[in-house]
Amino acid sequence: MAKRITASMLSRQLSGWDADEGALHSLLACAIRKVIRSGAIAPRSTLPSQRELAQVLAVSRTTVGHAYQELADEGWIVTRHGSGTRVRATKLRSGPLAEDDRLGTYTAPTGPLDLSSGVLQTSPLFGKALRSRWVQDLRRLSFNDRFMPWGIDELREAVAQYYTDLETLTEPAQILATNGSHHALTLVTACMLEPGDTVLVEDPTYRGALDVFSRRGVKVIGVDCDDNGPIPGELATAIRKHSPRLIYAIPAAHNVTGVTWSPRRRRQIAEIIIQTGVPLLDDGSTADLSAGDHPGHMASLLPDNLTITVGSLTKLFWSGLRVGWIRGPEPLLKAALNARVTSDLAGSIPSQLLTATCLPTAPEARTLRRSELIPASRTAETLLSEWLPSWTFSPYHGGACLWVDTGIDTVALASRLRRENILIVPGSEFSPIDRWRTHIRVPLGNPGLLEIALPRMAATVRGVDSASTVSACS
Repeated sequence: MAKRITASMLSRQLSGWDADEGALHSLLACAIRKVIRSGAIAPRSTLPSQRELAQVLAVSRTTVGHAYQELADEGWIVTRHGSGTRVRATKLRSGPLAEDDRLGTYTAPTGPLDLSSGVLQTSPLFGKALRSRWVQDLRRLSFNDRFMPWGIDELREAVAQYYTDLETLTEPAQILATNGSHHALTLVTACMLEPGDTVLVEDPTYRGALDVFSRRGVKVIGVDCDDNGPIPGELATAIRKHSPRLIYAIPAAHNVTGVTWSPRRRRQIAEIIIQTGVPLLDDGSTADLSAGDHPGHMASLLPDNLTITVGSLTKLFWSGLRVGWIRGPEPLLKAALNARVTSDLAGSIPSQLLTATCLPTAPEARTLRRSELIPASRTAETLLSEWLPSWTFSPYHGGACLWVDTGIDTVALASRLRRENILIVPGSEFSPIDRWRTHIRVPLGNPGLLEIALPRMAATVRGVDSASTVSACS
C-alpha cells in the first residue's frame, strides 16, 4: 500500500549510508536505491521532501537534490510539482516490506563510541554458574535424542519458581521456552494479531516491539504516560476509540524511560483491563533492573486469560544468553509452540540449562545490578550536567539508560555524530508516531565510554545550527 515515508523512517533505512568514500550525493542515491530495490518502500510511496531529508541527515539540500535527480534519471523515482517525489512502480523489487525498520543499529557497522545499545556487562554471577555442576547435568541431557520445543523441564520449573517467588503463582505448564524475550514477543504477535489489528503501547516504548508490530502489519496506537505509567483516562479512551486486540506495556524499569508503574497505577490499569477484556502483554525483560525492590508482575493482579508475560535473564546475567520465555494461558502457548517449530524447531538445551542454573540466583543478581547501575547513572548525570548543561532528564528510576531531552533534533544529531564514529539512537525511534524528536537514550552499561563520548558529543552540539532546534515533544 502506498504511503508517505517520513524523513525519520527513511533515515532509519539509510543507517551508515555515508560510511564509504565518495561524493555524498552519490552515496545517498546508492543507499536509497538499495532500499527501494529491497522492497522496503512500497511502490508509489511518497518520499520526504529534499528539505526534510537534508535536515535529518545533516547534509545540504543540494546534496539531497542531486541524489534525487540521479535516482530520477535512472527511473527509480519521479517528481511532480504539487504531489512530491514518489517511488516508481515499474522497477523490480524483492524481499518483504519493512518500511519502518527500527533495529538497523543491530546490523549496521559499529564505531568505537557506540551508544546505540543498552546492553550491560556480563555479570560475575554468570561465571559462577559456568563453574557449577551444569556440565554434569548437560551430560545427562545429552542422551536425549528428541527436540524439546516446549523447553527442558529444568528451565520451565525454574521459571515457574522465579515468578512464584515474586508473588505470581506459576506452574511449569504455563511456561514456553523461547530464544530470548524478543523471540517471545514475536511469537505472541504472530499468534494473537492479524494484519490490520490494533495494539496499544506506551509512548515511548521498546523500539523492537514497534519493529515486530510493523512487520506484522499491525496498527500501533500510543498512549500518553506520566511518571507513574500510562495515564488511566488516556488508556480507557484509547480502548473505546480503537477497539484494540492487545495492550503491550513495560510496567517495570521501562525501556526507555526507566519508569516503574506505581502500585496504585498498576491496580488502575488492571481494573481497566478486567472491565474491557483487552489482554495485556507484560514485557518483563527489564523488570529485574528496578532501582528498588522488584515490583512483581501484572499477572498477579489479572486473570490468566487476560495476561501474557514475556521475560529473559539477558539484562541480569549476559546478553549472549539467548533464552527467554512466555508465561501465558494454555491455548496461547500451544499456538506459540506450533509457530516456533516452523522456524527453529526448538531452543538450545545447553543455553536453557545454563539459564535454569542462573535463575535461583536472580535476587543476588538484582542486587549486583543495582550496585552497578545506580553509580553509573550518577556518573552519567554528572557528565551530562558538566558537558551538556542545557540537556534535561529525570532522576534515575531504574533500567539500563537515561532518557534525555536535548532540546534539538536528535535525528539530525545522530547523522552528524555518526560521521565522528559516535552512534546514538534518536528518541523518535521509540515512538509509533515519531514523537520525542529531541530525546536520546543514554546507556549506562559502560560509564567509561560516556566519559569519552559525551565531551565529544558536546563539541558537535555546539556546532549544530540553531535552525535544527525543534520544540520538545512530551
